[in-house]
Amino acid sequence: MSLNVNRSVSDAFYRYKMPRLIAKVEGKGNGIKTVIVNMADVAKAIGRPATYPTKYFGCELGAQTQFDFKNDRFIVNGSHDASRLQDLLDGFIRKFVLCPECDNPETNLLISQKKGTISQGCMACGFHGPLEFNHKLNTYILKNPPNTNPAAQGSSLTEGKRAKRSTKKNGETNGTNGEDRTSDDGEQMVEAPNKLAEDDDDANWVVDVSEEAVRARMQDLTDGAKGMTISDDLEKTEKERMDILYEFIKVRRDAGALDTSHKELVGEAERLEVKSKTPLVLAELLLDQNMPLQVCRN
Repeated sequence: MSLNVNRSVSDAFYRYKMPRLIAKVEGKGNGIKTVIVNMADVAKAIGRPATYPTKYFGCELGAQTQFDFKNDRFIVNGSHDASRLQDLLDGFIRKFVLCPECDNPETNLLISQKKGTISQGCMACGFHGPLEFNHKLNTYILKNPPNTNPAAQGSSLTEGKRAKRSTKKNGETNGTNGEDRTSDDGEQMVEAPNKLAEDDDDANWVVDVSEEAVRARMQDLTDGAKGMTISDDLEKTEKERMDILYEFIKVRRDAGALDTSHKELVGEAERLEVKSKTPLVLAELLLDQNMPLQVCRN
């Protein structure tokens, strides 16, 4: 399920989206750790290297972080809930992604290692200025600028320097093939997130005004409006969400409208993120001692 990059915006048609964080706890005892399964996809959506938000989590939680670039595994030591990490990600986005003037995420980070400064530029409103706060992540960003080979960002400074020396010996240059760029004064740029749709002045737009097309568009608008009100339900426990689905199905069963509500039922189960548990709810509501006959009928 996708979320607005700026989660304080409740507009269902907000153009900047990101995947919901997926966290998986592994190990036991002192070796327990939380793997952020889709951090690479989230980082791409917000236009920042995946190491930055992961390191931010470590700073905020007082935990060590690990990066496995080969397998796209970004790890925070300890057991951490996905909802907690999602809230921390909001803080990272507020500090390092959103424009302080217009709250638009179309921003670049400009990093000057010579001056030891990090600036932010907004492509939407034209704002340009230094980050007005001190955070532990600032030091990490300065030591690990975005156009550095991720594999060189090791657990120690020695590993990073060794990788840089190897790069110089091989005659490689930074900023020529990647998305990150370096300006003449040594400032390194982290690109803004891509827009969901690019404008094309030469495109010819044709609007289908048939009755069926209008009805489909109205249905899309209705579904979008529903999506604006689901956030509270998703904060509830799985049992509470299953109870909501139970009542949803029970009302339609009692009204004799269950046979015509298949698509609506699936949509509600997906909205509540309990689709895999839906057969259990259906079995409880529809089956009794005459199970063989009822299975055939339903």
